[in-house]
Amino acid sequence: MGGVDRTARLTIDGHVAVLTMARPEQLISLNPQMLDEILEALEVVRRSQDVSALVLTGEGRAFCAGVDIDTPFFLNHVDHDSVYAVRVC
Repeated sequence: MGGVDRTARLTIDGHVAVLTMARPEQLISLNPQMLDEILEALEVVRRSQDVSALVLTGEGRAFCAGVDIDTPFFLNHVDHDSVYAVRVC
């Protein structure tokens, strides 16, 4: 799952998966691309018969600053069954 221009990279070594979030210039703020890539990685881990641990890490000086306010981002438009959102009215 690694590659150029990816904002989240998954590596698996034995029973350990490492998910590295990589947008250090933006303090690893979450954007739609990163969310898609994280969900893709989590699906790989979920389907794996071998992985028993997942380590989340990030590149740069911050782990995750939250949602990137410079991009349109609405969690309720995410179409993935692993996302559970509660809307408070």
